[in-house]
Amino acid sequence: MGTQELYLLSPELLIGCFALFIIILGTIFKFTKITYLIAIIGTVASLCTSIYLLLTSESQIILYNSYSLDDFSLFLKTLIFASLLVVLIMSISKKNDIISSHSEYISLLFFSALGLSLLVSSVELITIYISIELATIPLSVLAAFHTNKNASEAGLKFLIMGGISSAIMLYGMVLLYGLTGSLTLDGISSTLASTNNVAYTESILWGLSLLLILAGIGFKIATVPFHMWAPDFYQAAPTPVTTFIATASKVAGFAILIRILVNISSISTSSFAIELSQNLSLILAILAIATMVVGNISAIAQKDIKRLLAYSSIAHAGYILIPIVAIGYMNTTNTITDILSAIVFYLVASLLMTGIAFICINIITQQKNGADISSFNKLGYRNPLIAIALTLSLVSLIGLPPTAGFIAKIYIFGVAIKYNLLWLAIIGVINSVISAYYYLGIIKAMYFNEDNDTKTIIVPKEISLILIIMSAALVIIGVYPNILLDLIKPFV
Repeated sequence: MGTQELYLLSPELLIGCFALFIIILGTIFKFTKITYLIAIIGTVASLCTSIYLLLTSESQIILYNSYSLDDFSLFLKTLIFASLLVVLIMSISKKNDIISSHSEYISLLFFSALGLSLLVSSVELITIYISIELATIPLSVLAAFHTNKNASEAGLKFLIMGGISSAIMLYGMVLLYGLTGSLTLDGISSTLASTNNVAYTESILWGLSLLLILAGIGFKIATVPFHMWAPDFYQAAPTPVTTFIATASKVAGFAILIRILVNISSISTSSFAIELSQNLSLILAILAIATMVVGNISAIAQKDIKRLLAYSSIAHAGYILIPIVAIGYMNTTNTITDILSAIVFYLVASLLMTGIAFICINIITQQKNGADISSFNKLGYRNPLIAIALTLSLVSLIGLPPTAGFIAKIYIFGVAIKYNLLWLAIIGVINSVISAYYYLGIIKAMYFNEDNDTKTIIVPKEISLILIIMSAALVIIGVYPNILLDLIKPFV
């Protein structure tokens, strides 16, 4: 590995070194504030390095064609490290909680972020698999960080189901390697491009291998029917950990799904490749519908707000799949820029609105000792800042103006219509209307439901600042979407 490659890997090297340093530091010192300060410095360093590489470096593939440093991956790395920074600040504000005195907690978050950062750049099957495992295993430990039965059960369930999904995905990768003789996505794409007259058995193996890989990725992004772990995980895990998996983890999961589909769908010389990509897109469309419907319908019955947002997150995974489905219907007259712009715009909006929601939940659950929706009764009177921020977040999750969520849904539904997927866009709109029922129920509780507890909710200054910045961004992007679009387009 040369100096140039080390330079290009500097964000990952920084976060990995800081993870190891914090573990060592935790065995020597017990000063929590110092540990968190060092963690924040490490995260900011990785974030700034990613931004610098994004602005200055040229796209290239390193590490024996297994790792791609392009604008798309570097932009997503900045989102991952930004999410990690918010999660760390949320964790500092945790009071009387086991996570506040454990350097292992921070190190596990860092190792998971390292895995996610590696994943968005991986273009080789073994690298993809290792990155996913590096991201997933620490999360299973973090889920069980609370010493109670529910947390232990959620962590164990996530670990077991994650292991099963990884085994399924690995089997698909083995089949794909057997068919192509290559582990890199470019090599697989080249083999597929020269494949036309395929025997029935071989075509079945092609489809099976890709389906198994997609099933493994489906677990990571919590699509139906691979979503069963999400409600228990969201409910039992520490809220900052839930925030991390609902934001950064989703970004990386969708990134690798997009890479695989783009490599297959960009082939226009093989009729078999075109048919294969369109069949995969049809399967993804069915999964998108099932994910939206199951997520939204299941959320209606929830009383625990973290569990409700778990199903909400599942539904939003279905929305993001809508423009991904369109990748399979690209042709020589269309470019992928409009599709990727819509996806990345939605991911940024999702980070903002989901992040705000979980920050507010984190504050309330600390001071009310519960995550039931009734804990939010009269919140508008007890802390207007949290109530306004959470209201903006929920309105954006519904997809109403003047928020970023409204523009994001306009873009993804617009992409679907452009690629003759009007029926899928209509189903998405119907599901958005359904979601309004349970989101508005929370807003109603904050302003109209009675509550005997009139105690003021106290918000730390740093959390108040983050809420103001993120809420303002949510509205500004909703009113002036070109600000974000102009930022995104050069990098997709």
